[in-house]
Amino acid sequence: MGTLGTPQFPPKRTPANLDYSRRPASNDVSYRVARRKLKTALAEFYRGLELLKSYALLNRTAFRKINKKFDKTVDARPANRYMSEKVNEAYFVNSEVLDGMIHDVEDLYARYFERGSHKVAVGKLRAKIARAGDFTGSIWRQGVLATAGLVFGIQGVVYGIEQIWDPNPAIANHTGYLLQIYAGYFLALFLFGLFVMDARAFTHAKVNYQFVFEFDSRHMLDWRQLSEVSLSRFVRIKRLLIYV
Repeated sequence: MGTLGTPQFPPKRTPANLDYSRRPASNDVSYRVARRKLKTALAEFYRGLELLKSYALLNRTAFRKINKKFDKTVDARPANRYMSEKVNEAYFVNSEVLDGMIHDVEDLYARYFERGSHKVAVGKLRAKIARAGDFTGSIWRQGVLATAGLVFGIQGVVYGIEQIWDPNPAIANHTGYLLQIYAGYFLALFLFGLFVMDARAFTHAKVNYQFVFEFDSRHMLDWRQLSEVSLSRFVRIKRLLIYV
């Protein structure tokens, strides 16, 4: 067998000598998948229109406040002249394109996904700001997870130190590799914890960071819920470090 060479051209396989058959390639998309994708696309497009409209209103309000401060400082007469002559005549103030597109999206969503109910469609499309709720359960779980994570963390570090000084070089080498891997996991969780602390600082300072970072407020978790997620991942990694 060692003296045999590899043939230069592989044998040609024809459908007649195959023991299987290929299905014809199909580019069709099922109705359910297409409907779900269109529904998600309409919701995202509607959210983008809302952000653009909010941006226009924010700029108009900024011009109005700046003009008011300026007129008060220089004692201009008549007041709000720049607003009436320049800003109120601008396209981003007078344009009704955004309102028309928002209304069209609401009609399409109601017609094809909510059986013609315009009220239900508007309620699902418009961004809902989550109200401050009761996070007692989340805080309690955070305390339990923080305690468990501290215990597992200390135990894992002690166990790792014992293994890394093992007389067997193979065990010490493998322990070093595992510690490096879980150090990377810990770094990712540490950065996520810093984001949670930033979210808490923004909330305490009453900064609308959801709008600044363009988060979807309908699916945005509170910083307490985010910290619970971070702590649960931390405890899981520490348990893996101990048992592995």
